[in-house]
Amino acid sequence: MNEDNSVSNPQPQPDNQPAPTPMPTPMATPTTTPAKQPSGPGQIALQWLSYAFWGWTIVTMAYLIAAITAFIIEGAEGFDAPEVVAYGVAALLILLPIAVVCDALFSRREMTHHSTATSVVMIIHTVLFTLVAIGALVVLAFTAVNMLLTAIDSQASTIAIVTSLTLFLLFGALIVRVARPTLHKWLRRGFRIKMVVIGLVLIVWAIAGPITTAASTKDDRAVTQAVQAVNSAIQQYTSETDELPDSIAQALDNSYSFNNTDTVDYAIEKGLVTYRANVKEPEANTTTSRFGQTDVFYELCATYSNEVTYDAYASYDRPTNSGDNGEYQYSLPDTAPAGTTCHKLVVSLTNSTPFYRPL
Repeated sequence: MNEDNSVSNPQPQPDNQPAPTPMPTPMATPTTTPAKQPSGPGQIALQWLSYAFWGWTIVTMAYLIAAITAFIIEGAEGFDAPEVVAYGVAALLILLPIAVVCDALFSRREMTHHSTATSVVMIIHTVLFTLVAIGALVVLAFTAVNMLLTAIDSQASTIAIVTSLTLFLLFGALIVRVARPTLHKWLRRGFRIKMVVIGLVLIVWAIAGPITTAASTKDDRAVTQAVQAVNSAIQQYTSETDELPDSIAQALDNSYSFNNTDTVDYAIEKGLVTYRANVKEPEANTTTSRFGQTDVFYELCATYSNEVTYDAYASYDRPTNSGDNGEYQYSLPDTAPAGTTCHKLVVSLTNSTPFYRPL
């Protein structure tokens, strides 16, 4: 019995057994935010070029809008500077693609938060564009107030308002694009698409309007300049020599105020401007202002495709007078009809230099 009890009843363990060793607690690994990638020279250059070319593109758009507005207001006949529209279209065709490409390349690498270098570039352009936009707004307000307070509703005021409004709106959109890098990519893409659409509309409008008109009236504009230059040269020649020149070349060679050589030569070589001297016998002038002077007569013929308007400052400022019942004039008329027109002109020979208004 004693043996069974010894087997079934285990002996108590001694109290001095070592406690189990606790497992070491793993140390927490600190989480670190990856440092921002520094902006490289390529990214900064793309940012600067993108902002700069957008600014120049908007200025070119405003220039084109001003020219197109002037063309619309003045009409094809009154618009006397179609070349400026062609220059604007050429500039926009160059600047707009460059701005779009630079902006697209920069957008791929544009960060949500600017680094120090890119922040400086952004601040410089934001301030510059803001000053231009505010300046345009000031011009718009001043012009509008001037039109309200005065009776003058000039074409220049209308052109100034349209141009200023264009600058304000486009630079305002550009400021948002430059100062808000957190814009979604599709908004950045939308800005580029909007600018491309505006640019294409202006280009098509300019080509269909002023540029087409300029191409169709190229000869007329050359003839108009040639007639005015030749007439001024003839009157200058007679004031110095007391006789009419034998030819256009002789008059132009003696003229110190002759300009636009290529344009005048083009019209003369094509036979669009011709000159005849002494088409009538000289006559003594008996008017009070020219008493004792001799009037000599000549014809200046020009061929036009459309009716044209002469510059009022292109010939001598003399009153209309004639030696033959008003048929011969002392100055060019205000306009000339389409077709071949022979201007019957007269000049007084005198030893004194007559008053004239230069080109």
